[in-house]
Amino acid sequence: MAIKYIQIPGFGIFKYDDTKENGQFYSDGVVQVARTPADDPDVLRKVDIGAAGLIPPLDAGYIVTSVNATLTHERVLTEGSGITLTDNGAGGTLVISLSGAGIVAPAAVSRKVPADSPYTITGTWEILFCDTDTGAITINLKAGATGDQVTIINCGTAGNDVTVAPNTTELIDGVNASKALGDKGRIDLVYETTEGWW
Repeated sequence: MAIKYIQIPGFGIFKYDDTKENGQFYSDGVVQVARTPADDPDVLRKVDIGAAGLIPPLDAGYIVTSVNATLTHERVLTEGSGITLTDNGAGGTLVISLSGAGIVAPAAVSRKVPADSPYTITGTWEILFCDTDTGAITINLKAGATGDQVTIINCGTAGNDVTVAPNTTELIDGVNASKALGDKGRIDLVYETTEGWW
């Protein structure tokens, strides 16, 4: 066995077996080998020099955005339900966007103090940390839509409540009435059109 090494700028140092691979040096110092020995996964599988520089093996596995007849083992990346691909071209980015049913935007997290009271929920998913150390806070629920979520936490320790009030005739836990959260109290609510907030 005659193991040799080759330094390829931008790719690092590779080794090859001169007796197995029929390595050939080119004037620019690049070695071409015919195959990767099964017992040596670190060997440089195959590189060659073309007009554009190093050319990778065409029968390797590649993920592409459109069919290329030159590649024999390509996998084409396609859009599934609720997924959009935006290909910004060579040298650019491939943006994967999610949308549609089942995709929920991240929760809006915020801190509320008595000066913010009363505060009315506006988003589809909010998490509120209510600091009641200097006074009580009222949180008004918006008119609910199925799937809306809200988490309200009284993180105060001074004995002041957070009052959670329903929108007009909507229900909280089956009742059209406000809920009071004492110190360190918490409520997690999800809205359903018929049942209200639970």
